[in-house]
Amino acid sequence: MLEKGKISTLQMQFIIIPTIIATGILSIPSMAAQLAVHDMWMTPIAGSIIGFITVFLVWKLHELFPRMTPIQYNEKILGKILGSMLSFFLIFFYLHNTGLIVRQYTDFITMNVLTETPELIFSLSIMVVSALAVRGGIEVIARSAVICTTIFMLSSLSLLLLIKDMDVSLLLPIMENGITPVLKGGFVFGAWYSELFLLAFIFPFLNREKISVKPGILATIYIMLIFFYVNFLCLLYLG
Repeated sequence: MLEKGKISTLQMQFIIIPTIIATGILSIPSMAAQLAVHDMWMTPIAGSIIGFITVFLVWKLHELFPRMTPIQYNEKILGKILGSMLSFFLIFFYLHNTGLIVRQYTDFITMNVLTETPELIFSLSIMVVSALAVRGGIEVIARSAVICTTIFMLSSLSLLLLIKDMDVSLLLPIMENGITPVLKGGFVFGAWYSELFLLAFIFPFLNREKISVKPGILATIYIMLIFFYVNFLCLLYLG
């Protein structure tokens, strides 16, 4: 492997958490509200089941093929032809997904903050910064994630200052239409929770020889709590 850096399990969690919630907190609340209405605050909990399953599968694969990424062990599992096809699909999928994220980031900035600035400026700037981080290695990415995620988490607590504007009655009636709408809303979250598969690319660079499933499970719980926090406040503030 070209990458020789090593990170801790805590740094791994700081990498994977913003990777998933960055676009999720912008898109999911409205989709969850359409499906689950006033039960939208429960949908992150229902969807987290997919996250826990993903983490467990990734961890088992790492135990079978330690110090190897999916690109490397695909051929060992499926053979050279099918393994190469799956590896190509994964690379193409993440390239396409990265393009979508860059577009979402650009649209958010140009529509809400700097409305007169050309979109190309923001797209190029975030790609240059990302390229520099990749060139620096996984340790640089991990340290950057620790700083940025900490700032985001602390700033998000400022929403609690609006507690006097919360309307708790919007939570009622709970499960008016049964559990089906909650499960449908949770299924939307599943698309984001499934991104925990990215842990398969990070596990080989942890500074431990023996890795338990616990760090991945904790990361899933943290993500679930953040999604719950966002959905809950969106419902009580906006209806």
